[in-house]
Amino acid sequence: MLQTRAYAAHHDLVEALPEPADEVAERFETAVGAYRRTAVELGSERRAATSRQYTADVAARKGLLAEAEAELREVLARLDAAELAWHTPRVLGLLGQVLLQSSEPGQAVEVFHRALAEAVRWGDDSYPYAPTYMMLGHSCLQVGDLGGAVRALSEAAARYDRKGAEAVEEAAQVRLQLADVLRDTGRAADAVAVLESVLLDASAARLDVRMLAQTRLDLARGLSELEEHRDAAEEYLRLADQVAGWEDQATHTMVACEATLALARAERGDAAEAALDRAREAHGKAPQVDQLAATLRELARLTMREQGEEGLAAALALLAEADAVGEAAERRGDEYNSWYLRGGSHYERARSLAVAGRYEEALAEAERAVPEYEAGGERAESPRAESVRLAALIEGSDLGRPEAAVARLTAAVARCEAAGLTEAAEVLLELRERFTGE
Repeated sequence: MLQTRAYAAHHDLVEALPEPADEVAERFETAVGAYRRTAVELGSERRAATSRQYTADVAARKGLLAEAEAELREVLARLDAAELAWHTPRVLGLLGQVLLQSSEPGQAVEVFHRALAEAVRWGDDSYPYAPTYMMLGHSCLQVGDLGGAVRALSEAAARYDRKGAEAVEEAAQVRLQLADVLRDTGRAADAVAVLESVLLDASAARLDVRMLAQTRLDLARGLSELEEHRDAAEEYLRLADQVAGWEDQATHTMVACEATLALARAERGDAAEAALDRAREAHGKAPQVDQLAATLRELARLTMREQGEEGLAAALALLAEADAVGEAAERRGDEYNSWYLRGGSHYERARSLAVAGRYEEALAEAERAVPEYEAGGERAESPRAESVRLAALIEGSDLGRPEAAVARLTAAVARCEAAGLTEAAEVLLELRERFTGE
């Protein structure tokens, strides 16, 4: 009876957090206290351990992590002393969660491994294996063990699958996380396969619509990374249709922008233009200033790459539209990265003009990009350096003024080194060596 009361009081308190009524908190303290005292009087370390677990769990949920950790370590010590090792897996699992919340992922990895090993050792079929493997995966990720994270998350997904319909969303969520890790380890194709398995599963229709949308978005991006542009475009268009009716039209704007670029890279010009119109319309309802401007810049670059000098007028028109997007945002008072938008337009215009052989104009545009990026402070040092590189390349190679290019590069190298941009400095140095012959 005391155990039942303590369990019920714990359940009620957890449900009422973070701001439980006083009577709920008091009932928990009374019920768990009585359960613990009786367990101690009867010499039952198992029941005493259970009561301490309730206390530690509540402390952890309240953010009292040090208190929860101390309580759980005391429970483990008492269970070990009483030779009740078969009761340790759940205590260890909870301790692992506390350590993970306490930003101690290395310790959490060890504790989760021990919890799983002990649960298997004692044949505890009711142990929550799937959530523990999921948290182990998160812990491995935080300590940089990507291989361990892949193994743990894969096992978590498989364990959730065994639960059937009741754990469909949990399984899908873990696979989304697994796909992220696979991408981070350079296994983009495996990540795509995992995401496709979520969408193709017969239970996908039962997933939350936003989870489905996120899965399809990740899949489309993965396909783009693999340069499967036609397949990516199809996924983007399906997703655009899916989110078109959402109240949050910002998502529609984002997806339409990404669909535009996928279609352009797939060389489906008419479809890309239709998607761009869709992005413009969605932007009118829910502005995504930086993304739409970036889409227009990338379209300008693709246009020049595909059409060369003949595409200059179209490319310049796209860049003018990108500038107009920023100007309209300025008038509305929208927040956006003005330095990045303006700097990016000048930079891309310089590239386009250079491809068309209009080198003096290209150099002037590259030079205009530099002060725009300077307005962005430290975070803009890298694109600023790239603009200087482009200006020097045009000046030294296309206009035949290597001495001026060397002077420009020397100053830029010093600036990059002062900013800690080692790789950028090396790129600039290599270009300078081309002009000096050293």
